[in-house]
Amino acid sequence: MAFGGPVATASANALVRETGNTWNLALPIFKQVATFASREAFRQQFMTAHPLMRDMLSTLRNKGTPEIFNVLRRARVEVGQLGVGGGGIPTPYLWSGSQHYRKGKYVADHVFDPEAVSGQVGAAVLLKALIDLGAVTIDRQLSVEANPAAATGHTPSLEIDLTGNAFKHIAAELDYPGLLKNGSGGSATEKRGVRRVQEWLNLHDCITSIDSGFGDSTEEQLKKFQTLNNRQPTGQLDEETWALLTAPMRRTLAAIDHGASSTLEDAVIRVAQQHIAEMPLEVGGDNRGPWVRLYMQGTDGADQLWCAGFVCLMIAQAARDLKVSLPFRRQVGVDALVADAKSSGRFIKESDVSTPLLRRSKLRPGFLFVVRKTASDWVHVGLVQAVKDQTFDTLEGNTSGDGGSNGTTARAGNRSYLKRDFLRLL
Repeated sequence: MAFGGPVATASANALVRETGNTWNLALPIFKQVATFASREAFRQQFMTAHPLMRDMLSTLRNKGTPEIFNVLRRARVEVGQLGVGGGGIPTPYLWSGSQHYRKGKYVADHVFDPEAVSGQVGAAVLLKALIDLGAVTIDRQLSVEANPAAATGHTPSLEIDLTGNAFKHIAAELDYPGLLKNGSGGSATEKRGVRRVQEWLNLHDCITSIDSGFGDSTEEQLKKFQTLNNRQPTGQLDEETWALLTAPMRRTLAAIDHGASSTLEDAVIRVAQQHIAEMPLEVGGDNRGPWVRLYMQGTDGADQLWCAGFVCLMIAQAARDLKVSLPFRRQVGVDALVADAKSSGRFIKESDVSTPLLRRSKLRPGFLFVVRKTASDWVHVGLVQAVKDQTFDTLEGNTSGDGGSNGTTARAGNRSYLKRDFLRLL
């Protein structure tokens, strides 16, 4: 469908976003487009005066979504030819806001004003915006498939690119585990699903045991979460509730428009800030929970120190957004990151940045810092967010409020240069 410029498209997209609930918009909008002829006042005139309109419904069924707008545009649904007045223009009910409509509308019953301009966005334009935003898809049987993630009201995360080795494990965290309710947890698959629900409930301060069994407490806390999110408190896990539970992770993975001139280092900082804004936190035990599995490619457990996994995912996500290759191989150990940097000439030792002038000339936001325990052992890694004379600001995972390592969260911090070395990305 062609629009008369970016204003119409932006207007439709903005209108969809402003509703905050594209889920509820989808069905009535599509019905207005696909069953326009079903209105009693138009039915006979529509079907007899427009044989092409009869063909349109068949075409929609056989050719699916891509043809919806082409067929409607070719048909040029005209108000006057529908037998309810003059005008001879594409109807604003469908096309207002696109290049196919300029002016002319009914201002009262049976009163057509050729100079009046519709102030509403047409249904076809709104439907196009919903499809572009990923809020709905339409199959060949003309049934609307709404995206459950639209319930979050966060349009950038409606469609997330999880292709590539760095992201393929994430689907297991975000995919709907199926209907779960009191008594669920009998099979291994259900146990995994229930545990994930319990983890996310706790992360949303709806506290319940994480025991993989869906009992009264889990049901009660799920009802609490649903109520807090203005949903019917059924106590059962439906797709929309699951999308709301996992919304923080979806938001962290949404693509960012970094601009045409962005460097990889700048993009890494923006991605890390996006993650830290959602306050990733361990839950269910030491180095456990969905956030740890996100950063450790699906694995969690006491031995899964995840600071290196965190920075590597930040770099992979920034590279994905910029459509560039990863600058180095993903590593889950800090010592392995250091060894790789040394072998490729990207290692900057503490003595190389011993003065404020050297620090500001050799370091930059987006570089990695590593905490040195001995001459051959590094125990923690994070991102440099800002370079200062005596300290530097950080973005790091698997840390804590005291600036240590093997903590429970991802957060911004500040560190001194003592016993710190640095790694360039490129």
